[in-house]
Amino acid sequence: MEYWVDGYNLILRLRWNVGESLEAARARLIRAMLALGGSCRVYFDAQRFKDISPRKDNRGGLRVIFVRSGTADDAIANDLRGLRSAKKICVVTDDRELRNRSRQIGGQSLGVQKFAARLQNKVAPASNPKRRAQQDRATPGHVSKKDIADWLDYFGVDEDWQPDEES
Repeated sequence: MEYWVDGYNLILRLRWNVGESLEAARARLIRAMLALGGSCRVYFDAQRFKDISPRKDNRGGLRVIFVRSGTADDAIANDLRGLRSAKKICVVTDDRELRNRSRQIGGQSLGVQKFAARLQNKVAPASNPKRRAQQDRATPGHVSKKDIADWLDYFGVDEDWQPDEES
């Protein structure tokens, strides 16, 4: 299954933008997606951000797409239409219209909360050490420290950045 994520929809619904900059929230999402492994895409609306170039980048199976023309929703739907079969694509969003569009094209959809639970299970698996070791061996797409450092640099996050402590 390949996940195509409506980036800002996920960030806003999970409230990852509260207490941190939008850039830090994007970097947090990228780190989580890299930890998920496998092939996935994250789409961001970028027409209002002059400092983000309209580029597509691909590292470690993750493709980050900043959409300059139109919306991320339209780009996701157009990219789905361009596939021979969208059956193996799961669009992650809480936007009902986009979820319906992806289903009409033949793709699947998943809500943000359910996807976040999958991310959490992947990033912090069950505490059983034997099970975790088995999952680690079976999980393709290990993310190197260099890949993570490259993404943090890409989004302008300083190496010494630490998340704010929660109360």
